[in-house]
Amino acid sequence: MRPLINETRFNRLLSRATLLPLLLLVALAGLLIWQILSLLRAFEWVQHTNQVIAQAYLAEKFLLDSETAKRGYLLSGDRDYLEPYENGRELAPKNLVALGRLVQDNPIQLGRARNMQQLWRNWQSSSDGTIALRASMSRALTPAQIQAQTGKMLMDELRAEFTPFVETQKRLVTSRDRSTRNTAYGVIITSALAALGGGFLLAMSARHHLTTLSDDYMQASNRVREQAQEIKSREVWLKTILGSLGEGVLATNNKGTITLLNRQAEQLIGWKQSEVIGRNVDEIFRLIIGSDLKEVATAGEKDALPESLVAQILRDGQARDYNGTDAVLVRRDGAGTPIDVFGAPIQARTESLGGVVVAFRDISERKAAETELLRTKEAAEVASRTKSQFLANMSHELRTPLNAIIGYSEMLQEDAEADGQQDAASDLLKIKTAGKHLLALINDILDLSKIEAGKMELFLEDFDLAGMADEVAGVVQTLVGKKNNKLTVECASDIGSMHADLTKIRQSLFNLLSNAAKFTEDGTITLRILRSGGNVVFEIADTGIGMSAEQQSRLFEAFSQADASTTRKYGGTGLGLAITRRFARMMGGDVTLQSAPGEGSTFTLSLPVTVQERQADISDPPTAAEGAVSTVLTPVRETVLVIDDDPSTRDLMQRFLTREGFDVILAATGEEGLRLARTIRPLIITCDVMMPGMDGWGVLQALKSDPATLQIPVIMLTMVDKEHVGYALGAADYLNKPIDRARLSAVLSKYRVRCGASGNDNPVPCQVLIVEDDEATREMMSALLTREGWSVQVAQNGRTAIERVMEQRPHLILLDLMMPEMDGFEFAFHLRQREEWRDIPVIVLTAKDITEADTLRLNGYVEKVLQKGTWSRDALLSEVRSLIESTRTAAK
Repeated sequence: MRPLINETRFNRLLSRATLLPLLLLVALAGLLIWQILSLLRAFEWVQHTNQVIAQAYLAEKFLLDSETAKRGYLLSGDRDYLEPYENGRELAPKNLVALGRLVQDNPIQLGRARNMQQLWRNWQSSSDGTIALRASMSRALTPAQIQAQTGKMLMDELRAEFTPFVETQKRLVTSRDRSTRNTAYGVIITSALAALGGGFLLAMSARHHLTTLSDDYMQASNRVREQAQEIKSREVWLKTILGSLGEGVLATNNKGTITLLNRQAEQLIGWKQSEVIGRNVDEIFRLIIGSDLKEVATAGEKDALPESLVAQILRDGQARDYNGTDAVLVRRDGAGTPIDVFGAPIQARTESLGGVVVAFRDISERKAAETELLRTKEAAEVASRTKSQFLANMSHELRTPLNAIIGYSEMLQEDAEADGQQDAASDLLKIKTAGKHLLALINDILDLSKIEAGKMELFLEDFDLAGMADEVAGVVQTLVGKKNNKLTVECASDIGSMHADLTKIRQSLFNLLSNAAKFTEDGTITLRILRSGGNVVFEIADTGIGMSAEQQSRLFEAFSQADASTTRKYGGTGLGLAITRRFARMMGGDVTLQSAPGEGSTFTLSLPVTVQERQADISDPPTAAEGAVSTVLTPVRETVLVIDDDPSTRDLMQRFLTREGFDVILAATGEEGLRLARTIRPLIITCDVMMPGMDGWGVLQALKSDPATLQIPVIMLTMVDKEHVGYALGAADYLNKPIDRARLSAVLSKYRVRCGASGNDNPVPCQVLIVEDDEATREMMSALLTREGWSVQVAQNGRTAIERVMEQRPHLILLDLMMPEMDGFEFAFHLRQREEWRDIPVIVLTAKDITEADTLRLNGYVEKVLQKGTWSRDALLSEVRSLIESTRTAAK
């Protein structure tokens, strides 16, 4: 800088005016000294203010470091991130106290400094709580959860205090700087005057002081710039933290350009950070998610991939979490690596989107474990199917011989009773009872296996609860009475109906009532049915032996009873209650028990009024025991039982009926008629109304109350016009005496079952073809139908059966499914291929558990499916007669 005046001019002036300039110099020197002192004071204040600003920035740095450390820990859970936080805990309070001492001369700034100290303490306390919360969790807090913490509000308040504090100090710097400049101008002027009046030495002295002041000011400015640079370096520090995480981390700016790739990300992607910085993320981070895998397989990656993960986040600012999905990372070498991936936006301080951070980790080992688990599951399913097939085969192999045993024992028992061989009849009854018991046990085990395998299906229907209660009570009445027990039914007549599986509810009630009858003697058994909210509650209470809590705990387990002594004394398998509970739970209900030793037991079966449909893999076809057979015996032998107390009427009816081709059996009393009806089970019964002792109405009511005679048509003969009474009690027809023979003949003809005409135009017996590979079963059914008046042909398999049908077309076919050479399925298919055979009715008799697939194969080919061992002789005859009747009616 060039001097304002040169030394020559100064010396010349000094020499020209010694005294005045000297005096002026002294005066100016004094003024200069005073102004220099003022300048020094102003400089000290500027220096003091800069020190306050630097101290404030240092305090803000501690706050930001602590906040960043806390966030890093909350996101990662790594306590290494808390080191700056712990440093801030120690240094920040000291810094704020020092800041307060520096502004003691300014009450407003002092108040702000103290407020910042209090806000810091509050923030420190809140952050400690948040860190403790994160330490107790197994996963990172989401950005939304972190934002929701109260610490953010405290930090915002703290920053709000820092801003006016620093701004005030900056204004002081500006003010004091202005004052300093003014003082400097005075010094310059004084120096100039001193130079004019006193010489160059004073000017140089002033210049020296001004230069020193300028240097100090520049140093303060440099310190401010250093603080700003330190704030900017925090971004680099944060990148270093992310680079040390255990997961791969990738960050981009708001244009999708990569700004960070940590070591784990380098290993997963196959790129080095130095190679990808500044490149577009879609070139490096290629991700295929979920359903896109199939599209890539068919259309190729380029055409199938949708908008990338980073592009989605940059578009809407929403985080994306693909943990637990089928996400595959395409590596640099083209290989695919299954990963869990999470992407979130980076918010800038201006609240604009600063970029995206993506965290991801390799889950190849987990996927391999899942694959192994799936393989194990499939192996278990194969084992389950093998078990189901084994049970199906066992069902066929066990039920087939039992079917023959039960059938032959029924026939031999009837023959023994007819021949008066009561001892043999009793033994045969025991054989039949034991066979049915064994069959019931097999069915229970198979039912339990089906339920446990989830193969049992519900057959839902609407039914009347009061009617069902009466039916159940009627069936178990005999069992209950064996030990002198009394059965009480409490069910309101207007209780209404429910929608459920009637067969399974009925079986459950039979199980519970028979269980009560087994353990109760000379007591009372109560069946109570009531509604409770949306449920129907069945209570079965008894006054029997009861049981302890320990016994109750295992009562509903399969093959379990109260204890070993119970099994020895009362018998049983322990399956009934287990099946009952499983049936209840299948229908959305349950069975509970209240009992105490010596105080009896109360079982409560609670079911929804409307049971919802439940899908299963295998359907249980309706069997004869479960309602597949809607009628009991209606035999085909054309025998008429005439019940009438008038001998002349009996003789007249016998002559007339004999001429009509019927076999006639006579009974003179109602009691005798009932006995004969139960013994011979005739085709038709005619009954007089007006008889001594048991009259016709009593006979009719007794016949319709006995399952063995329920379906036998009864024609009431009387001179009393009470037709409505007869029909109400179940009479099939009603004739008034004297009997009109033509009318009687017409009525009787409705119940004659013949299937064609012979050469002399007389009815001929129906032809039945039995297709069965098991010889014992085949012979049993043949004997049964032959003795009942049917003409029977037999075939050992489907191929032989086709030949029999070609030789002589039968009126009905009884078909087994499991046979060699040609099974029942194939036979039914071939039978329906011929137009002239399509109307032959087919009844399937099988020991096989019919699956849904079997049902579809048989659909349209057969009319009825009966399971071996579950139908009685009477049920079989009823089905045969019913189908012959329907076929004959259709032909007419």
